[in-house]
Formats: sequence, C-alpha cells, structure tokens
Amino acid sequence: MSFTGSYGCGLNILLRSKQLLPSWGVLSPRIVAPLRGIVLSFIGEWSALLIVLLSIYVTSVRVRIRSVGVIFVAKVESLHTNPCLPSPTLKNLNLPTPVIVERLEFFLSGYNHSIAEFLSLGFREGFPLHYEGSPSCSDANNLISASENPEVVDAKIHKEIEAGRLAGPFMTRPLYPFRISPLGVVPKKTPGEFRLIHHLSYPRGYSVNDGIASEHTSVSYATIADAICNIKAAGRGCFLAKTDVKNAFRIIPIRPRDYGLLGMRWRNLYYYDRCMPMGCSSSCKTFETLSTAMEWIAQNK
Repeated sequence: MSFTGSYGCGLNILLRSKQLLPSWGVLSPRIVAPLRGIVLSFIGEWSALLIVLLSIYVTSVRVRIRSVGVIFVAKVESLHTNPCLPSPTLKNLNLPTPVIVERLEFFLSGYNHSIAEFLSLGFREGFPLHYEGSPSCSDANNLISASENPEVVDAKIHKEIEAGRLAGPFMTRPLYPFRISPLGVVPKKTPGEFRLIHHLSYPRGYSVNDGIASEHTSVSYATIADAICNIKAAGRGCFLAKTDVKNAFRIIPIRPRDYGLLGMRWRNLYYYDRCMPMGCSSSCKTFETLSTAMEWIAQNK
C-alpha cells in the first residue's frame, strides 16, 4: 500500500473491490479541515468505490493499493481561501456595555418613539455599522505608529479583551467574511498617553467606511451659541458644567452580524471588535443619538 498527497493531507478511506470482498482496507492518517469527494475507478476486473472525508484544501490526492489506482479530486465549491467559522448569531448574546437597557427604556418614555426604539434594540441586540458594501475578506498591514509603539498596542488590546470589548486572540480568521483593517496609535493631550485607532478608511475606495452612507455619518454638535441660550434662559448667577463620558464609543455594542467588518491582526494573531471603534465613520452619529437622548432625559426627567 502506498499513499501520496499534497500538504501531507489526512483522510479516511474505505476501499472495496470484487476480490477484496468482504474485507476492507482503511487508511486513517490525521484529519485537518472538511472536504468531500466520491470517486469510482475501474481497472480491469478491479473496481473500487471510495467515499472520502478529506480535511485539507488540496487539488488532488493519490492512493495506490496493490494494483488499484485512485485519484481524488477536490470539488471546487468546497474550497475556500481561508478556513472560517460561521458568523455569530443572536443566541445567548452577552453584549459588552454598562448600559442597563431597562432603565434607559424607562427614562426614554415620552421621547421620540423611533429613536427610543433604535436605542433600545441597539443595546439589546447590538447597533449596526450601517455598512452597505459587498461582503468580502481583506487584509492590511498595521500603521507605522503601531509598529513603533508595540507596548502601547499590547496594553490596549489586553485592556479591551479584559473588558470583553475585543474578541480574541485567534490563530486563524475566526469569521467569514473577515475584513482586516490597520491598527494605529495617536497621542492624547496628556503626554505619554495614546489612543488605539482602527483605520477603517483603508484602503481608499474599498474600505469599511466607504461602504457607509453619509446619512449615517453626518453629525451636528451643540455649539457655544446653544450654551449661551441656556445661560440666558437660566438667568444671572447660574452655573455652567461640562461632563465627559469615559470611553464613550466603547459603551456602544455592535451587532454580531457586523463583527466580521472589524477584524484586526496583531503579532500574527486575529481579533475583532465588539464595540463602536475609533475610526468608524458611523460611530459619531450613533453615539450622538445616545447623548442627545441623555440630554433630553436630564432636562425632562
């Protein structure tokens, strides 16, 4: 018996011929990923019916048992560029957010119904990125700023994993399709502090952000004129205060069907984001929708 195959592939084979009946020959080396093939070979009086569960991506496999020669040809439709897992579903969701949706729904009673419903559904099942481009896999190198500050990236990734906002690490791409966009770091106002960014505008013309319509990215913020109006309305002697939501975008969970758009690779390991990232063009408007609702709650509840 002899066996040859590309990539040292593993397979299970059941052989049966007229002269071998009722005996069976079995070859069972190590198995690695799924492929199916059925081959019927006739050589003189010999016949062999082979049903193969093959677990490697190959173009052909050859097996010789005595005088029976068999060629296994992989079905084209069963070959993939990358071995990938199914996309996540909405079953048993454990979204990474500190927002208690029941309390938010209570305080939004009387608010714009469609917006309140959007926020409620978002915190229960995840918010959409509003990506309308074609689903496809992509790859990209990280930015120089990340390569020059590897300890910063390591610390940021560790922090996000600990908080449940980042999934990983994975040895291979965990989802299909899976788009990898570059990581980078930018300095904050405080010296020595950095912000991790996900460059979702790369490559230009084919990026995740290119697939998000402008209606989901345009934002109108409050201005100094709005503050002046509020001061005049409150009258002389009033106090003016400003608050900041820590990790603002990161309290917004992403719906699982969009996880594959937020892939990244660091130190040859794969991750994907589960919360609104810095770098996504729809992040600002989604958070602004929440912050405007919070402003209404503060004024009316």
